[in-house]
Amino acid sequence: MTINPVVGSPIIAATFPKRPFNKLILAESNIASREALIERLDNLPKKPDYEILTDRNRDISLISDFVQDSRSHYLAFVDCAHVEVDWNTIKT
Repeated sequence: MTINPVVGSPIIAATFPKRPFNKLILAESNIASREALIERLDNLPKKPDYEILTDRNRDISLISDFVQDSRSHYLAFVDCAHVEVDWNTIKT
């Protein structure tokens, strides 16, 4: 049986836009998943500038500071699968 890889949203954001994003700010609290994500991002043909947060609720200021820069090219995408995100975090 052949297993086809599934491309997740961080890899899509890093590889598919015609105009690359200035920086990827990602969140992953699971250590094994975070290490796998780092390995995937670091092995892309064009390594993106990225930062991986461990607590999206606590570290929201890093995201909002980046978005405040009007020169930034960004897409805010919140994938709440298997994640608890406080509503106040989304409002920020």
